Amino acid sequence: MDGKQGELLMGEGFRAALQRQAATLCQALADAAEAGDVWMVAVYSVDMEELQRLGRAHDVELPVPVQPAAARQR
Repeated sequence: MDGKQGELLMGEGFRAALQRQAATLCQALADAAEAGDVWMVAVYSVDMEELQRLGRAHDVELPVPVQPAAARQR
C-alpha cells in the first residue's frame, strides 16, 4: 500500500469514527432532553459543538442535533 492509499484509509476511518460519535451524541442528547435532564443536555451539547468543530476542521459533515421542544421550553 502506498502512502496515498494509507492516507485515504486513515481518512475514511477518521470520518467514520466522527460520524459514529456524532450519531451516538445525537441520541444521548435526545434521550437527556426527553428525560428533562438539563445538565446532561448541556454536557452533550458542548461535546457536540466540539465534535462539529473537529468535523469542520477536517471537512467531515456531521448531523446537527435537534433538541425536542420539551427541552427547549425548560
